[in-house]
Amino acid sequence: MLCLMWVLVVPLVTGCASSEQAALKKKQSAAIRGVGEAYLAEGKVSAALRKFLKAEEIYGNDHLLHDGLGLAYMAKGRNDKAIYHFKKAIAIFEELSEDILYSTPHFPMYNLGRIYFTKRNYALAEQWFRRSVETSPKFAEAQRWIGRTYMARGRVYDAIAAYQEGIAMAPTYYPIYFDIGEAYRVTGNINDAVTAYRKVLELAPQDSDMAKDVREALSTLTQ
Repeated sequence: MLCLMWVLVVPLVTGCASSEQAALKKKQSAAIRGVGEAYLAEGKVSAALRKFLKAEEIYGNDHLLHDGLGLAYMAKGRNDKAIYHFKKAIAIFEELSEDILYSTPHFPMYNLGRIYFTKRNYALAEQWFRRSVETSPKFAEAQRWIGRTYMARGRVYDAIAAYQEGIAMAPTYYPIYFDIGEAYRVTGNINDAVTAYRKVLELAPQDSDMAKDVREALSTLTQ
């Protein structure tokens, strides 16, 4: 009887120890990832990448870690690596979504869109931007880039419709007014272009590059 109890207890103790060790590794990895995120925010990309890779060695099943790795590789122009890690972040989120609070899967989706836009694969970029908006319906920046994929393909009126959707999502997001103003300008609709540019001046910091560009544009359109 005593032998049987010993057989039952040993696996239980071993299982508890293993679970505690996994939790500790996850915590250590998250702490190192946090340092990497701080480096990335400061523009220290190489230092951030080293921390992210060290965190991955300890515990790699972290969607936030892979998003960070994607951003670091993206900043270094290593787009294939960035694509791998952004997709890994999305896969982990989809696998563990019920256990993750306050998650932001729309960011790696958006970043994939940006990479494919850089590669001039505008159709695939649009797909990822749309997935980003579907995941976070108020994400006007991704909606803006949907419009940009249309502009890149010469579909100006589709771009205008996309920008209008973005404005409905976030009426104070001033960069989208600049883009729609540019689109109106291409179509020859100067009145609506001027209205959009003036909205930028109303919302944007007056010393921003965009505000300066708008003032220059208005000076030529309103003469």
